[in-house]
Amino acid sequence: MPVWVYFVASYGLAFGLQNDKAAWLTSRLTGKWPLGGFFTNLLACTYCTGFHTGWMTFLAWSLVEGPVRPLDTPENVVTNVVALFIWAFCSTVFCYGLDAFIQWMELSAPREE
Repeated sequence: MPVWVYFVASYGLAFGLQNDKAAWLTSRLTGKWPLGGFFTNLLACTYCTGFHTGWMTFLAWSLVEGPVRPLDTPENVVTNVVALFIWAFCSTVFCYGLDAFIQWMELSAPREE
């Protein structure tokens, strides 16, 4: 699959989590337990949520397409972990940029009175 599909999937996951489309999960994460406040703040931040959906899509990509390098040596394992973090940060930029662009479009749209 093309790389852009994984970026769009990452944004879709971030959007869904932030806008309570998976209430069965977000309600448990943000509930009354010691880390509930942390997850509430995390889900309010597109930059943060984009990072976490980025590593999730990287893992999904690795299951579908195979790892970046075979996991036969410690060096290759490190390469895959580094690739995971690079992908997560690229996803961060994509999710944040696309979300900011969409918000700008919504604010710029003509309003009905």
